[in-house]
Amino acid sequence: MADEIINKSDARIISAREQTRKAFEAVGIIRDSHHPILGGISFLTDEQVAELLNVTRRTIQNYRDLGLIPYYKICGKCLYAEREIQQLMDENYHPRYNE
Repeated sequence: MADEIINKSDARIISAREQTRKAFEAVGIIRDSHHPILGGISFLTDEQVAELLNVTRRTIQNYRDLGLIPYYKICGKCLYAEREIQQLMDENYHPRYNE
């Protein structure tokens, strides 16, 4: 077998680069969607809840002030149990009239 020179334009190198790029993207998605778990409870920050509900962080603060949204406050940092946010959404679901 003759010595083979492989450079960056070789199909195997291009394929390996593409696979590496996809792996980095997957890790980024996992990193961005990770929610810390404590005692089996997944918590969200006010920024994450605002993005989830498609409202501003100020609106989330208003919801807290009005007692509409349950939260934990630790050293000035507000955290929201993901399951409680989901429960709030489920309780406030209004189906279409013809359902």
